Amino acid sequence: PASGLHSGAKERSLEQVLRNLIDELKPPLDVTLADTLLKEICEMPSVLWRGDVALLTRGALTGSSWETVALAAEALPGGGLWERFRQCLGARMLARQQEIRVDDEVRGGNVQVLAGSGSGWVVVPGPKG
Repeated sequence: PASGLHSGAKERSLEQVLRNLIDELKPPLDVTLADTLLKEICEMPSVLWRGDVALLTRGALTGSSWETVALAAEALPGGGLWERFRQCLGARMLARQQEIRVDDEVRGGNVQVLAGSGSGWVVVPGPKG
C-alpha cells in the first residue's frame, strides 16, 4: 500500500467485513447497534499508512459498542474483529493513534496495536536527496 490514504474500495471492504461479522454473531447484534457501527465505518477518517502498518486515527472505531463486538467476535473462527480488518486492509499490523506522549519534554507518538504481529517498529523511508 502507498503511504497515503486508503482507497474508497478498502473502506467499502471494511464495511463488508463488519456486515459479515455481524451476521455471524450469536446471539444476534441489536439492529440499532449494528446500524450505528456500520455508519461509523462509513464516516471514519481514512486509514493512514506507515510502512506496512494501517493506522486508524485517534478516536476512530472506539467506545463500548466496538469493545462489545470485538469481544463477541473473538470466539468466531476466522479471527476477531481487528484481525479481520487487518487482513482486509492487507496490513502487517493494525493500530490506532493515541494521545501524544510527552516524556522529559520530548513529544512522542503513541499507538495501540489492535491486530498483527512483529515488532512495533515501523521503518518509513525518508526523503531522498
